[in-house]
Amino acid sequence: MKYDETVRALDKRTNYERTGRLTSPTIERIEALLDLMDHPEQGYPVIHITGTNGKTTCARAATEVLRAAGLRVATYTSPHLINVRERFSYDGEPISEEEFVEVWRELAPYLDHFDQQGQTITWFEAATALAFTWFAEKAVDAAVIEVGMGGSWDATNVVDAAVAAIARIDVDHPELGTTPVEAANEKSGIIK
Repeated sequence: MKYDETVRALDKRTNYERTGRLTSPTIERIEALLDLMDHPEQGYPVIHITGTNGKTTCARAATEVLRAAGLRVATYTSPHLINVRERFSYDGEPISEEEFVEVWRELAPYLDHFDQQGQTITWFEAATALAFTWFAEKAVDAAVIEVGMGGSWDATNVVDAAVAAIARIDVDHPELGTTPVEAANEKSGIIK
């Protein structure tokens, strides 16, 4: 499988970032997927970041502070601007096309298993599992993980973060809260 084919395989999955709709939010699918994969997300400490605006800026700053301390750091952010590989970085460099394909090949049988069970893994869940797997394979010292949307029900909220950070909060997705307080309650779900 080539890189372009891999991206097309990922893009065939339901992508709520594109549809703008969020239906039946749950982390049960990604929890089950990661359980089947022996929990790659548990192999390193995590800084988990949510908020309405400024998440990526916070993630990049946290990454650079950790790197300056001599740690090998992986970062997962969203959305990407041009290329999906922008979401996944290790020591400031995006995942290579070759590594993206390799990790996707490892992930694909697990995704197929869920598809056959009628529990289709979404685009973001698959991308998140790919990030966790790649980070574990890179044997990172720490990972900085940005929430995709919200907090409590986001696929990234399966991590047991050493640090939870919340950037600026406002109402951005009405289905997650129609007031700043409701939005804050949803986003604070990453605090454990």
